[in-house]
Amino acid sequence: MYYAYDICPKCRNKFFERKEAKENEHDFDVYSDTCCEKCGEGLVLACVGKKKIDDTIYRITFRATESNEIFLNTLCEVNGSDLRTEKDKLADEKNIVLEGDAVHTFLNMDSLTGAAISYEVDPDFPFLRFGNYAVCLCPTCGSKTVVKTEEMQDVEDYMLQGFFCEKCNEWVMHCSISKLALDNAVYCLKFVLEEKNDVKIEKIKRLVESLPNKLEDGQIIISDKAEKIYTLLQHLKAEQISYEIVPSFSHKVTAYKEVTEEDLKEILELVYN
Repeated sequence: MYYAYDICPKCRNKFFERKEAKENEHDFDVYSDTCCEKCGEGLVLACVGKKKIDDTIYRITFRATESNEIFLNTLCEVNGSDLRTEKDKLADEKNIVLEGDAVHTFLNMDSLTGAAISYEVDPDFPFLRFGNYAVCLCPTCGSKTVVKTEEMQDVEDYMLQGFFCEKCNEWVMHCSISKLALDNAVYCLKFVLEEKNDVKIEKIKRLVESLPNKLEDGQIIISDKAEKIYTLLQHLKAEQISYEIVPSFSHKVTAYKEVTEEDLKEILELVYN
C-alpha cells in the first residue's frame, strides 16, 4: 500500500497525511478535500511512499563549486539567509550540508532540483515527489488551477495535460502525455507461447516475466494497464502470435521492429539536417 502526504501551496510548512492509502502510487488525486488549518487554502499532493513519514533527519550534501546568481539565490531560499551571508560561506566551504525532517528535505530537494544543482541525500528520501504546490495556484491572478487534459492538434497518440487557470484562460504548466499513459483500464491478455529455442520468443518470455502473470490451461494470462502491456503486444503482433484481450484495446498496436543501423542513420540525418 502507498501513503500520500499533502502540503499547503501557500504556507509550505508541514505535511498532512491523506486519510486513505492506495494500491498504486499514481492513484491519488492532485487536490485534497482538506484545507490548510492555518490559511484555509486547499491542500495539494506533495509526496507518496510505501512507508509513513517518521522523525528521520535527512542530510543533503552538495558541492559549493558554483557562484552564479541562481545558485546563490537558491542557497538564500533554503537557508533563509541573505546573499552576503551565502557568499561568505562559499569562501570557506567546499561542501554544503543541509539537515532537516521530511518536509524541509522535500522543499530543499525541490529548490535544488529546480536550480539544476546536483546533490546527495542520506539516508535516501523514500518518497516520490510531486511539484503540484508550485503550479496549483495561478502566478498571475492567484486563483486555484485545475488539472486539464485536451487533444493535441495533428498528434494522434498524445494529449496535452497540465494545470490550467480558468480565470486567465491560460496554461500555468502543461506537457504532452501519451494516451497509453492516460488509460487507467486494467486489461486481461491471454495467449499461448510455443516452447521453442528462438531469440525472439525468449525476449517475449522475458517481457512476460516482468509483468504480473499466471499460467492457466496452457495459456499465459496477464492483467495490467495499457502502457505496461503495449510492448508485449507489439512483439506478439510481430511474431504473428494470436491473443485475446478484454476489454477491447482501443490503441493502435504496431508490430515491433528492431532499430537497424540504417534507421539510426536516417534519424541522425533528420536531427542534423
